[in-house]
Amino acid sequence: AQPAAPGAAGRPAVFGNAAAAAAGIRPGVVRDGRLYLAVPREEKEDAKAAAQARWSPALELWHVDAARFADPQSPDRHRITRWLP
Repeated sequence: AQPAAPGAAGRPAVFGNAAAAAAGIRPGVVRDGRLYLAVPREEKEDAKAAAQARWSPALELWHVDAARFADPQSPDRHRITRWLP
């Protein structure tokens, strides 16, 4: 898991679980057609509405379609930039 912006009580927010860490998957990584995001729990509905983000329960990370969002020149990239490292 990777620390991110402070979470509740000033503790670092953590994204992903041990399985994600073991696989080298963290926010900003593209793997198997998915671009992983650092979406805080309170922003999950925003991520779903803005980019059709989906939750991976196995990794405990949100992801979007890499073909649509991974390229920095993508016309849709602006929809997810706040959830990228």
